[in-house]
Amino acid sequence: MARRIDNKQLTVARAVRMLMAGDRLTHEQLGQRLGISADSARSKTTGRRAWTLDEVCELAAYFDVPITELLGTTRLPRPDSNGEPAG
Repeated sequence: MARRIDNKQLTVARAVRMLMAGDRLTHEQLGQRLGISADSARSKTTGRRAWTLDEVCELAAYFDVPITELLGTTRLPRPDSNGEPAG
């Protein structure tokens, strides 16, 4: 039975496709960076196969973006030393 891919996985796939396009990166190059085949990289970027946490971390480092950008989340403001939101 095929494993169901959740929305967060699809969000990562969409973000990676956008970053790949911006860098003109091929699935073969992405696969080499992650240590997977080009076919596996293609399956992950189209949402047919799930990303691992290690892969998401590697992608964030490679594209020099925060993991939250790949996950489609925003960072909450951190409190300053007085416990008040920074800003």
